[in-house]
Amino acid sequence: MRKCSFVFLNNDGSMNYYKELLSIAIRRIYRNMKKDDIEINKITGHGLRHTHCTILLSQGYQVKTVADRLGNTPETIFETYSHSFEELEEQAVVSFSQSLQAGAVSGAEK
Repeated sequence: MRKCSFVFLNNDGSMNYYKELLSIAIRRIYRNMKKDDIEINKITGHGLRHTHCTILLSQGYQVKTVADRLGNTPETIFETYSHSFEELEEQAVVSFSQSLQAGAVSGAEK
């Protein structure tokens, strides 16, 4: 048996899953959680994929790595998730500004 890190696979081991099968699996998970009195926000398979990508990008993973995990090209990731890159750019500016301010203070103390 071939080892794979994907969560949803076809019987042949490929990652091109039948979308309805994923929806059925997610509905079953929610139904079982409801039986156990566990409530969480509902999400679709597509929403889960989008959240997965956004989290990885926000944590600084390389675009190529994220694209490979999703079966996309880096260009598709840049186009689809441009809002994430704008947020990361803003964070980078703030971080750099704070570093400059800290350096100016420590440089003045010498």
